[in-house]
Amino acid sequence: MSSVTLTTTLTNGHYNGKLETLETNLNGYRKNGYVKPEPVEVSSLRLAAPFSTDPMAVAERERCAYGRIPRAAALAGTAPRRVRVYSDGIYDMFHQGHARQLQQAKNVFPNVYLIVGVCSDKLTHSRKGRTVMTEDERYEAVRHCRYVDEYAATN
Repeated sequence: MSSVTLTTTLTNGHYNGKLETLETNLNGYRKNGYVKPEPVEVSSLRLAAPFSTDPMAVAERERCAYGRIPRAAALAGTAPRRVRVYSDGIYDMFHQGHARQLQQAKNVFPNVYLIVGVCSDKLTHSRKGRTVMTEDERYEAVRHCRYVDEYAATN
């Protein structure tokens, strides 16, 4: 039961001492022509993102007909395939700023397949210094972000 449904039930659910069900009390949605949209199934919202060598990620790459997508087609959402966007970072102590960065990358075009590269410990320690989280912990943190469709190690 969504929060909207719960609110509707609590505020409009009682009528003459009887509790009405949601089907009988739609708040005028049906008579005003409002129809609730069906939820869109997005793979990154259902499952954790696969690693670049996992069968799911490999199958996605094989389905993809590589070729340049014009910016106008990508912005209009008329591209013949999903627009692949790559973003990478260290993502140590994954926080809301990291999630917002990935959200912005995911929303740059209407139909984006977001691939996120996570820098390895070897690369990070040589360029930036020590990390708080291990390489595997950073992979798991990024993998479970709802905007990520695939993640890869950056060496």
